[in-house]
Amino acid sequence: MKEIVQSYLVSKKWKTRLSGRFPSLIVEDPLAMQNIKYNSKVADEERSKFVSWVNHIVDEHQGPYINEFKVVFDLDNSFQYDIDKWVDYAIAKRAKKLVLHLKPPGAYYQQEQKRYTFPDEYCKATTFGFRNAITSLSLNDVNITLEMVENLIKNCLFLEYLCIEEAPYLSCIRSSVSSSSLKHLQVSRCNKMELIDISVPKLLSFAY
Repeated sequence: MKEIVQSYLVSKKWKTRLSGRFPSLIVEDPLAMQNIKYNSKVADEERSKFVSWVNHIVDEHQGPYINEFKVVFDLDNSFQYDIDKWVDYAIAKRAKKLVLHLKPPGAYYQQEQKRYTFPDEYCKATTFGFRNAITSLSLNDVNITLEMVENLIKNCLFLEYLCIEEAPYLSCIRSSVSSSSLKHLQVSRCNKMELIDISVPKLLSFAY
């Protein structure tokens, strides 16, 4: 895996970090993002190249665990299958932190209906690996529903930090779970948000 990441850094100049027994895997390509920003005609090509490379890393990684999996790139729902695969990978590797930042600052504009949708099954109590490992979840420019947020807070036993940004269809967040571990909640740029009603005993900070 070390050789793969070195090749990745040299040939593509994309960021990755793998260290120790519980490595963090962070993938982004600022140069490709700039290309997309200033020339939308190359968007499909740059996205496809980025997705292919992340798939390669995910397929080749043999370590038993990762601490964090973070993707920062301009991606839409045409890559739903691939992003789902990455989340499955994070679950299988018992990642504690998951970040899907699919519309970084300056990213090429995505229409609402083209946004990636976070799979409902990851929010349910039956997804054992996810709910028993995840402590921090950040979703940027990802479709998610009220019911999914409620299930995340209720079912993810160790979730302490939840950040939701630019969820275009999310109009309400409600949760009252006495057993929740949630300590920090951040919600921003959700233009249809009308109500946030949170009652969890360990909450220390809330930002909107």
